[in-house]
Amino acid sequence: MQITSAGFLLLSEMFLDRLRLGIVGYGDAAVSFVTAAHFLKDWSPVAVGGRNMDKASAFAGKYEIAARTVEEIAESPDIDVVAIATPPGVHLQDTLTCLAGGKQMIVEKPIALTVEDCDRMIQAAQQADRLLMVAQTHRFYQSEIRIRELVVSGELGRLLMLEDTQIFDYFGPKRVGWQLDPALSGGGVVMNPTIHYTDRFRYFAGSEVKSVRALLGAARQDYEIEGHTHVLYTFEDKALSAALTQSGYGQSELDRTRLYFDRGMIQLDFYDNRISIFTDGKLLRTESPKPEPFGENRLNQGYVRQFVEFGKSIRGGAPLRSDGANGRANVAICLAIFESAARGVEVYPGL
Repeated sequence: MQITSAGFLLLSEMFLDRLRLGIVGYGDAAVSFVTAAHFLKDWSPVAVGGRNMDKASAFAGKYEIAARTVEEIAESPDIDVVAIATPPGVHLQDTLTCLAGGKQMIVEKPIALTVEDCDRMIQAAQQADRLLMVAQTHRFYQSEIRIRELVVSGELGRLLMLEDTQIFDYFGPKRVGWQLDPALSGGGVVMNPTIHYTDRFRYFAGSEVKSVRALLGAARQDYEIEGHTHVLYTFEDKALSAALTQSGYGQSELDRTRLYFDRGMIQLDFYDNRISIFTDGKLLRTESPKPEPFGENRLNQGYVRQFVEFGKSIRGGAPLRSDGANGRANVAICLAIFESAARGVEVYPGL
């Protein structure tokens, strides 16, 4: 269901108490978190922290919030929710610290780099009686919400196959520091963005991944991390399969998803925000879902929608579209992708 602008303003005004946000980290994800929180009337960004207080202070000054250490954020009585935007290799440490301080948690994807770390985070949240959300933003873009609605509607019959082709420049200027250290990043494209498209397939299909068969490559001489992928997915629904092709070496951008049904096809051109619906070999119609009332920046709407849903969950127990278990499943599948490519066999992540 799409909320109108008037409905969204009414929804915001219903929440008299703001959720006060602390952010751990000061990179791109932290910018997305603080921008989304500033946009919503019922959220208030309070502080940013990390291991480099000079960087934290610079970030804090730009967004007019306080700079604190991670421990201070965890212990601050004026913070309700903490968003973890540090390198994935330290998500476990930062999340456990903030859960010990009684904070509600939203963690940037991937939630962690091992299934064992995912389990520790999920268990710690349960023991602390706190929510743990994972920022799998593709579940919150209006175009992808709309496609899920079309799948469920049965308008084109039964979903049979999914495929996604993505060309992007993964090795751009921002690939520096921790992003090139597998101990902190998990590697190259698999943990970002393959993990997003794995989650996209699972969301569209409404079925869990059963197995993967993958090929990975590292074609950039200056980088040892993987830059391109071919992945074939099977699902618990035996009628379903999916294929992912990603090239991180392109100077142009393409992100095209196709869903094949027994009575037609849906094509999502993500960067153009265009959904094309085909039946009987002809174009039936096109749709361009609007991001409003979540701001004109369509790519930031995923973070805004996450906060809206998280606020509802904190206040009234509404279910989370991407909780710790969902984040864990995506990590397990991506680790299976690595294993499949290394061993040359089909791998079952055992979700």
